[in-house]
Amino acid sequence: MGTPIHEMGHYFFAKVFHHRIDSVRIFEPNAESGNLGHVSHSYNTKSIYQKLGNFFIGAGPMIFGSIVLVIFLYFFVPNAKEIFNPLFASFHNPLEFLTAIYESLKNLFAIDNISQWNFWLFFYLSLAVASHMAPSKPDRRGMWSGFFWIVLLLIIINLITLLLGVDITKYVLNLSQFLGLFVSIFFYGLLLSFLHFLISVVILIVFRRR
Repeated sequence: MGTPIHEMGHYFFAKVFHHRIDSVRIFEPNAESGNLGHVSHSYNTKSIYQKLGNFFIGAGPMIFGSIVLVIFLYFFVPNAKEIFNPLFASFHNPLEFLTAIYESLKNLFAIDNISQWNFWLFFYLSLAVASHMAPSKPDRRGMWSGFFWIVLLLIIINLITLLLGVDITKYVLNLSQFLGLFVSIFFYGLLLSFLHFLISVVILIVFRRR
């Protein structure tokens, strides 16, 4: 499940940013290269929009994977609303933001949840997704090539708002509420990825001893 979602993340953002899709393999394990799938794409190097898209295409598995985890959480975890609520508050400093993430994760791993079978189904599915959310080396190269254009765009937006005397603070605060949700999911995904790594190490140690 993790690999198809990883590749769908690339594919989705490649389409959004009008890249040409040359080849798609949602799940095709290759024993020689170690690849499990791929999305090959190309773009017009004269298009700033398509250049900017390289960042989102590279980060696609993390973004798309996070959305999938949110959907799983909403449908499988009994107290999903209690988990979401702390993340939609207004944050005035980083401590409040971190506190909200802590409260959200605490609600997720509540006793009432871990005693339910559907929580463990969510846990298994999210482990499968989170273990494939990390961008590969080629993905990271693509992200860096698009990152420059994102920074440049943000600088231009800030300059325009300063010249026009527009206060965008309230828009940033509204955006932070949604970012809080995805940052929490990233934390959860990171936790699961670390757990997956530990399990893999233990299994390798056991089999090597045999």
